[in-house]
Amino acid sequence: MIRHRQLLGDITLFLDFTVASRNPSNTTFAALNVDRVLLTNNHSKTMYMRSGTNEMLAVMSNNATNNQRYESGTIFKNHPAIKIYKTQLEAMKQHSAPWMI
Repeated sequence: MIRHRQLLGDITLFLDFTVASRNPSNTTFAALNVDRVLLTNNHSKTMYMRSGTNEMLAVMSNNATNNQRYESGTIFKNHPAIKIYKTQLEAMKQHSAPWMI
């Protein structure tokens, strides 16, 4: 994402409070490369993308670590499940705190 940042629109990164506080330098690095970082008590890994009328949602268990464990995930493209996700996303925003650099 960072490499192609100029091609992307607005990026909001939601991080779990605990994960963000474990490595504040990584969280600050992420914050410098997105539009905003919001801290929540939600540990799920999701990514929502929109381009024109196309929407994609990735929901995964991947911890983004270099390990040999099998991780799973589901990708939705223009699917009704995305509307449910976006409703929950708005609720998460109401219960989050901004990361301050």
